[in-house]
Amino acid sequence: RIRRILYLFTATLILSSCASYFKRKECEKVNWFNYGQQVALDGRRLTGDQLVHDCEAADAGIAESDLDRGFKSGLEKYCQPEGAFQTGKKGLFFSQEMCVGSNLKLLFERHRQGVLEYCQKSNGYSVGAAGETYTKICPAQLEAVFLPEFNRGRKNYLQALRGLLNACIA
Repeated sequence: RIRRILYLFTATLILSSCASYFKRKECEKVNWFNYGQQVALDGRRLTGDQLVHDCEAADAGIAESDLDRGFKSGLEKYCQPEGAFQTGKKGLFFSQEMCVGSNLKLLFERHRQGVLEYCQKSNGYSVGAAGETYTKICPAQLEAVFLPEFNRGRKNYLQALRGLLNACIA
């Protein structure tokens, strides 16, 4: 019984070490400047970011100064009228708390304009076919024409994914 417990403990320790090793290797490949920039451009904070957390837990070397500089660079772009517009055009919500001291009224207006472009019927299919998630950002009148196209694209995306999965299994 004790031998079995020791065996299970050792096996768990080895598997944990392997997982940690592979996570460290993955973290070493990250361009931390670009990653920090993308986090900000997505309207997210670094605190609570899953990749940063996982890399820290694996004792991977995170280039924190690059991550911080990238985040600040992304934040600067995010808090500009064009950044707010692009956020809306990607179907993402705008986080006003990210942009302290900015002209929020102008940023919200540009974001709204981006959302209106995103929610066009002509964009619905390509968003769904790309496997993107719909965040329910469209106003009701536009959602009524956007969503059927999104669902059609999403169906094709899932069918293609199923085909790839079947090819891998075969």
